[in-house]
Amino acid sequence: MRRTLGTLVSALLLVACDGTPGARLGTYAVTATMVQNTCGTQVGDYAASATFNVVLSLDRGVLSWTPTGATSATGAYDSSTHAFRLDQTTSTQAVAPNRAYQTPGCIIDRVDSVAGTIAIAGDAGTTQLTDVDAGPLAGAFTADETIGYGSEAGSDCTPVVGVNPGQVLALPCTITYHMTATRTGP
Repeated sequence: MRRTLGTLVSALLLVACDGTPGARLGTYAVTATMVQNTCGTQVGDYAASATFNVVLSLDRGVLSWTPTGATSATGAYDSSTHAFRLDQTTSTQAVAPNRAYQTPGCIIDRVDSVAGTIAIAGDAGTTQLTDVDAGPLAGAFTADETIGYGSEAGSDCTPVVGVNPGQVLALPCTITYHMTATRTGP
């Protein structure tokens, strides 16, 4: 459950030059600021704020998000509203089952969601991004990232709830960041 914000956003947040399909929208300088944490500060390395770069690409309604030096993620893009959404779910066995004591163990589900809107710059008559030469049109974006933790049905996650390092205050819980980004390059 311990991740830095960069790794977290990396997992969520494609580039024609480096093998990513679609039209490259550009490189963006992103500032992320934590706005909520119901999990508690002991859950991991979630910084109050962070900065990083991300490359956006668009291919037939699919937005690709690739943070510098990290794995890319893809999600839906709505050309009429310029809204996008990326979701990723992972599961981690936090406590192994114990047959001798007949305890089910604990599996933590983590759902990362990034939802935002791209601001369009460029020609006055342009109202939507296309897959052809879309780069100059995407000027900036704002987004919110929500990291949600919960336990799988049938899990006993009592050992991971508390105030000690690596524990959460309660399950389910969320950590939310607000992101603003400005285009810095192709």
